[in-house]
Amino acid sequence: MSFYLSEDSETLHNAIKNANTSNIIMVAAAREENSVANYPAAYIEVVSFGATDKNAPLSSLASNKKVDFIAPSVDIYSTFKNAS
Repeated sequence: MSFYLSEDSETLHNAIKNANTSNIIMVAAAREENSVANYPAAYIEVVSFGATDKNAPLSSLASNKKVDFIAPSVDIYSTFKNAS
């Protein structure tokens, strides 16, 4: 999912629960504000991904209440011609 809310939404959470019941995998970016994950990434039914760079300690992201995966997001080498 490519949106976020800074507060919990019962309507959104119910929709995600229904999708989960139907075996639909939900994935969202874990955008962090004030060390709190945003929604929908914070819901247990959602697989959340965080990003880091060489200057950000993983421990600060890993301490987030709901980040399932963390990966580098800048200065990534590529085999794509003229990658930027």
